[in-house]
Amino acid sequence: MKELKYIWELFIHNTVNKINSEISFYQKIKKILLIWFITFLTLFILVPFFGFLSSLLETYFKINISLNSIDTDFYNNKNNILYHNKILYIIYILILGPLIEETIFRLVFNLKKISIAIFCFGISFLFIKILLSYFTKLPNLHFYTILFTIPLIFGIFIYLKITTKWVIFFKTRFFLLLNIILFGSIHIFNIDNFNNWFIPIYLFFSIPKMIVGLNLTYTRIKYGFFYGLLLHSLFNFGSVIRILISN
Repeated sequence: MKELKYIWELFIHNTVNKINSEISFYQKIKKILLIWFITFLTLFILVPFFGFLSSLLETYFKINISLNSIDTDFYNNKNNILYHNKILYIIYILILGPLIEETIFRLVFNLKKISIAIFCFGISFLFIKILLSYFTKLPNLHFYTILFTIPLIFGIFIYLKITTKWVIFFKTRFFLLLNIILFGSIHIFNIDNFNNWFIPIYLFFSIPKMIVGLNLTYTRIKYGFFYGLLLHSLFNFGSVIRILISN
């Protein structure tokens, strides 16, 4: 509950506190493990409930909410190199994946211009990828050119033009909440047979991901980027075990 109280205080006071550097590395690791355990128990209770609601929607309303993780879908694609190489898969899930997501979503809390530019690049990259996916199922050279060029230009523009007035926005409670929601909601686009009319329902089912985002945000702000990255890798460790056992 301390984690929720702390993050709530950030929202109330409209600011992001300085990183807690008063406790030792060992104490921080204990805190990270505790946060992971509490989150695991929370999801252990919530996920079956959401699974039950999902089955009801699919049975009575033909709404498919099979919300799989990006990592699982990425690995299960037989055309992907990770499908045939478990070592690369483990590296991707435990190191590269968390590093990319933490860099995009939570490095920004150091309020540096380059970090804000990376956030803007990453978010625009994700949304343009989603938008382009509506027009083509087989990515080609034009697809990747647009996918990388527009976000890159946008990120550079933000880096060059952002002012102190806009930097303040990234330390508000509104941005904290927006960041958590974005992290959770971006996963709804992994749903099979995605239907735009059901987006509000999909967002409701992304609550478990938002809870993970909440704890990652809390950890990053209170203990620093490295510890948020470590916690993210711990969250992904379960996916590694599940895939290795099933294959």
